[in-house]
Amino acid sequence: MKTEIKVLLYLKRNGQGKDGLCPLMGRIMVKGTVNSVTQLGCKIKVDPKLWNATSQRCTGKSRMAVTTNREIDGMLLLLQKRYNELVEISDDITAAQIRDAFQGMAEKQVTLMGLFRENNEEYALRVGVNRALNTLYQYKNTYRFMEKFLKEKYKVSDIPFKALDESFIEAFELYLRIDRKLQTGTSIGHVQRLKHIAQIAVNRAVVPYSPFKDFSPMKPKQKQMYLNREELDKLMATTFDTPNRNFTRDMFLFSVFTGICYCDMRNLTEKNVVQDYEGNLWIETRRQKTGTPENVRLLDIAIKIIEKYREIYPSIQEWYMGGHSLGGAMAAEYVSKHVDEFDGLYLFAAYSTADLSDSDLRVFSVYGSEDGVLDMDKYRKYRSNLPEDTYEYVIDGGCHSYFGSYGLQKGDGTPDVAFEEQIEMTVDFITYNSK
Repeated sequence: MKTEIKVLLYLKRNGQGKDGLCPLMGRIMVKGTVNSVTQLGCKIKVDPKLWNATSQRCTGKSRMAVTTNREIDGMLLLLQKRYNELVEISDDITAAQIRDAFQGMAEKQVTLMGLFRENNEEYALRVGVNRALNTLYQYKNTYRFMEKFLKEKYKVSDIPFKALDESFIEAFELYLRIDRKLQTGTSIGHVQRLKHIAQIAVNRAVVPYSPFKDFSPMKPKQKQMYLNREELDKLMATTFDTPNRNFTRDMFLFSVFTGICYCDMRNLTEKNVVQDYEGNLWIETRRQKTGTPENVRLLDIAIKIIEKYREIYPSIQEWYMGGHSLGGAMAAEYVSKHVDEFDGLYLFAAYSTADLSDSDLRVFSVYGSEDGVLDMDKYRKYRSNLPEDTYEYVIDGGCHSYFGSYGLQKGDGTPDVAFEEQIEMTVDFITYNSK
C-alpha cells in the first residue's frame, strides 16, 4: 500500500513570547499500512497578526512575512526529502520516524560521524591482531577531515547517514583537493575510507545501497615513474654525503634486486637467509600484508649489500629504536613485536599504545615543558604500558615541533629555547644514555 504524508501547520498561541511571536507547530499525518500522527516543533517564530490558517502562510509582503514564508518552504522541502529517503528503504514508516529523521536525532538514527567513530573504536581493538596501527591513524585522520568539512561547509557537527549522497561525496572530495590542498592520491585515500564506512551502513541495512554506487573519483592520468638501466647504474655508482643517504640508497637497491617491498624488507633477519643444496642463497619469508610465503633467490648485488652491512653492524652491541610523536607510537608498536631484537626505545613527545611493561627494554621518554600538541591525558593513561623504570626527561622550555625540522606546528606551545638548542640537548641525552 502506498504511503501518503500530510503536514498541518498551526500556531501555539499559548506559547507567545514577550516579543509577541508564537512558535510554529506541525502535525505530521501518515496514511499507509499503519496510520500515525505526531507533532513537530518547527523552530520558527511567527507573528500571529500575519498568520493565515487556511493557506498556512503569513499574509502580506513585509520583510517578516517574506522571511517567515521562506523558512516554512525550506522546512517543508526538507521534511519531504526526509520522507522520500525513508520511503526508499521501507513502505512501513511512521510519522515519528519522519519527525526524527527531519530533526536529525542522533539517538534515534544512525549518523555519519557516529558510525565513523564506532568503526574507529572497533578498529583500534583489532590493531595488532589483524589490523595495522598505521591504517587506524589514517581512519582517524579522515574522521578529522570530515569533522572540519561538516563544520566549515554545512555548519553542523553531524548528519543523518541517509543524507549522504553523491553530491555530498563530490563536495567532500573537492574540499580535500581545493580547501585542504591535498594531493590526488591522498584525497582518494580519504574518499576510499569514507566508502568503507558507507559499505558498513549498507551491511547494517541503514541505507538500501551505497551512495558511492555511481561515484567515480577524479583521477588524472598518471605517468608511470621508473628508472631505466642507465639511471639505475648511475645511482649504484653514486656516493652520497651522509651515511644515512648511502644506507637509504642501498636499501632501495636491495628492494630493486629482490622485489621485496619496504614493509617486508624491514622484517627480515639473518634467519630468513637460507642456502639450497646447490649453494645458492635465498630469502624465505612471508608477506606482512597477506601472510603468503615469499621465496626470493638472491642475486650477486643483493648478496654484496648484505655482506657490506654484516661487516658494519657486528661492532654495534646495542640496538635502540626511537620516534617522534606518531612516529614514536609506531616505533613502540614495532618494538613490541620484535622485543628480542632491541635493547631500548626512545619516545620523543610520544606514548606507547603497545604494552611493553613486562619487557627488559630500557625506555626513555623525552618531551618539552612547553609542548602544546602532546595529549598529556593519554600520555599519563598509557604510562602503564612502559616498564616501571622508564626514565622521563623534560626539556625545560622545549616544544613539540623542535624534535623535528619542519617549523612550528599548529597548536604547539611557545618555546623558550632555540631549535638548535633543543636538538643539541636531545642528542646529548641520547648519546649519554646509549653508551
